[in-house]
Amino acid sequence: MMIEAHILCYNEQDMILHTLNHYGMICSKITLHDNMSTDKTIQLAKAWSEEHRDVDVQVIQYDT
Repeated sequence: MMIEAHILCYNEQDMILHTLNHYGMICSKITLHDNMSTDKTIQLAKAWSEEHRDVDVQVIQYDT
C-alpha cells in the first residue's frame, strides 16, 4: 500500500527533520508544499531525502 503525506511548511527548520523522521516511517512519498521559506528548511529536507532514499520526497515551492 502506498501512503503519501502532503505537508505545508514555511520556515520550519527547527521541526522539519522531526516531521520527516515521523512521517518517513509510514509514508512512501512525502510532498512538502513550501511557501518560499527563507531559512534552511529546504536544504535540510533535501539532505534528509538523500539519506532516506526509500522515501520519495518532493518539494513544491509556491508564493502566496
